[in-house]
This record gives sequence, C-alpha cells and structure tokens, in this order.
Amino acid sequence: MRLDRILANSGLGTRKEVKEFIRKGRISLHGEILRSGKIQISDADKNDLLFDNEAINVSKHLYYIMNKPTGFITSMDIEDPNALVQILPDIFSHKKIMPVGRLDKDTSGLLIFTNNGELMHRLLSPKYKIPRVYYLEVDILDHVFNEDDIEEVKQGVWLNEEEQALPAELEIISDTSAYLTLYEGKFHEVKRIMHALGKEVTVLHRVSYGSIELQDEADSEIRELNKSECLELLESVRMKSDKL
Repeated sequence: MRLDRILANSGLGTRKEVKEFIRKGRISLHGEILRSGKIQISDADKNDLLFDNEAINVSKHLYYIMNKPTGFITSMDIEDPNALVQILPDIFSHKKIMPVGRLDKDTSGLLIFTNNGELMHRLLSPKYKIPRVYYLEVDILDHVFNEDDIEEVKQGVWLNEEEQALPAELEIISDTSAYLTLYEGKFHEVKRIMHALGKEVTVLHRVSYGSIELQDEADSEIRELNKSECLELLESVRMKSDKL
C-alpha cells in the first residue's frame, strides 16, 4: 500500500497533513527518510514506520482508555455540548473509535474505546462475564454496609419484583464506602443495587474493566493501550490474536 494512504488510515493526520509530514522528512523506515507518499510499503514493513523517530500505530483496530471526568454523558453526538466527544481527540470521530458501554454524567473512571466492533460486542455481553469494578460512596437510607449486604449482592440483588441482578461481589471499605464488582452492564445498575440495599450513591468511580485498570491517569487523560493489554482483552473474550 502507498505510504501516504497507510499514514492517513492510521489517523496520523489528513491526507494533506500526511503529505506535509513526508515533505519535511518526518517519516522514516529502517533508518531511511521517506520522501514520497507514492512509495509502496509492504505489510511486513508498515509496523516499522516511524514519525519523528516514534512508532506509528498502523493497526486496523485502535484501543484507548480514558479516565472519564464527571459532567459529561457518554455520547459521540457532536451536537450535544454535554457529550464526551467534545473533549475527545478528532481521531476518535475520524476512525469511528467508540466507547465500550457508558458511564453516567455523574460517574467518573475507566472507559475503554475501540473501533473493533466484535471485541466491543463481546466485552458488553453478559455471556463472557467481564468484571467491572466500581468504587462507591453512599448516603445511608436504611443501614450502613454490613455482612448481610455482602451476602445479598453475592446471591443477586432483586432490583424490583421481576428483575434480579446477576450475582456480584461487594468489598466493604467503611460504613459508607465499598468496591462493587459487576459482571453485566444494566442501566444504572450500581445505583439500583445500592437503592435496593437502602443506600443512595453519592460518588461512583469505575476503576477497572476486565483486565484493564486505571493506573495514575489524571481526570480526562487518554492513553493508547499497549499490545500486551490489547491481547489480554481479546483473550478474556476468547478472541484470537489475529483479530487484533
């Protein structure tokens, strides 16, 4: 494939921007500066392309995480001023990189983004029982966290007369704070579980999703997942590495 097409497809820039990068000698391969966008690059060589001596991700699929701040809904609607897309890089819209699931406007924490549709579907499916871990703080409507809460969550909390949550795990930190691990992503599930336990959520922050954990990312910080992290995600939903 032509060099300029590979670079544009990677999200490095528009066709016009990519041509300018090439003209200025910012693209290299195996120590050689590439001066023409018409150069044909083999599949074997494209992963060795460098931009300002830094590796370029030319993968068909892209994988990112964000430490979502509160105050934004998980939406890619560019017309909505409260949508998370307003603070995402342009490449997310350009490459159709979408969030895996949603976090409410008043919820912060880990969001995974990808344009790998099959992986997204599997990560969201309750079939694969991917754990989502949340840190939460509550106001007490009935009683403080206790062993009965742990057991009820373990058995699956009844959200109403007809709907029961899947069995989950509650780790108590204090009378009013805990970690909750869910294996599905029902609408407002954390808040509904807590309400059924006689508590109202005041702080909700997702710390991990499957094998991916927030590290020291600041509010709104975005980083690309490394290859090892991506492969762990695929393995967790029984996808082969060639689907990366």
